[in-house]
Amino acid sequence: MSGYEWHQMVRMTPDNGAAEVMDLRTAFSDASGPVRTTPRYRDESEYDDDVNLITRAVHRGLRPEVTLRMDIATMADQANLATIVSRLMRPDWSVELSLDGGVTYRGVRLSRPPTPRGFRGKTVAGATFDLSLRCTETIDDYAAMMTAPGDGLRQVLTNEGFEDWTGSVLDNWGQEETYGTVDEDTSDQRTGRACVSITRTDTGLQLDVWHLQSQIIVPSAWCEIGGYVKASGAITDGLNVRIENNTQATFVKADGTTWISGPVQDSGKAFTLTTSYAAFAFKFRADPDYALSDSYRMRFYNEGAISDIIYLDDCYLHTPVLPPKVATW
Repeated sequence: MSGYEWHQMVRMTPDNGAAEVMDLRTAFSDASGPVRTTPRYRDESEYDDDVNLITRAVHRGLRPEVTLRMDIATMADQANLATIVSRLMRPDWSVELSLDGGVTYRGVRLSRPPTPRGFRGKTVAGATFDLSLRCTETIDDYAAMMTAPGDGLRQVLTNEGFEDWTGSVLDNWGQEETYGTVDEDTSDQRTGRACVSITRTDTGLQLDVWHLQSQIIVPSAWCEIGGYVKASGAITDGLNVRIENNTQATFVKADGTTWISGPVQDSGKAFTLTTSYAAFAFKFRADPDYALSDSYRMRFYNEGAISDIIYLDDCYLHTPVLPPKVATW
């Protein structure tokens, strides 16, 4: 990964009410979010000399601090800043900050209220505000900004290795066999006891296995889907991976970020296959308009020719993951 950026979000929760999330990229539209983000880590250790005059440390962790600089020219942006500052000062509100698009939230309090400074000393064009915050809790280790996606994240699939079958039916997965067959394979697996093979016997569109589960993806959360795949021969764009809602009316486009409505063949991410297992993966962002109770399908299609076979094993769906090129703290 070369370079990085921050994606600042604030989550504010009253004592008796639902949380409100403010995406600072859109809330401070004058400059598309803070123009500068400066995290710091204060060492909370205590030091003292023992009887031999050797300095000893009592480690109490690191306290993250951050300063967000906003260039504000409109009343709407200033009102959003006033909302954040006011709630930080109220005892009946809890405020959390994320610098990585909502993956990691940390409770924060106000270090000092921001003071406006006019652009080049003149307020007629707007003002710069520095919002200084410090976390309410310490962390044990210095943060790795560019954490590898998938490390320690929530796996939301069941039977992701295709190990469990009831007769010829794959447990926890659906099967579409109008134009071919979906079978248990115990000789071509990458790991474990079995994998799934998808054999095309006709030229129709839908031949796939799919996974459906409710309440697995938070609205607007970034996710990563991946696994391992091989084929009976080299197949250009032989595997097509799609994410859709349960009514199959909304899909993730091939860029992994855009939700569109339309026929299923207009969406998806294609992968070229060989006779050896290779990893595949891509990121997508969940539809911000769906509630937690909505369901999503993850579909794997065999897009090869008649008699082509693809083999899938060790698949995953992780959420939340870092957005592309966004750092954590």
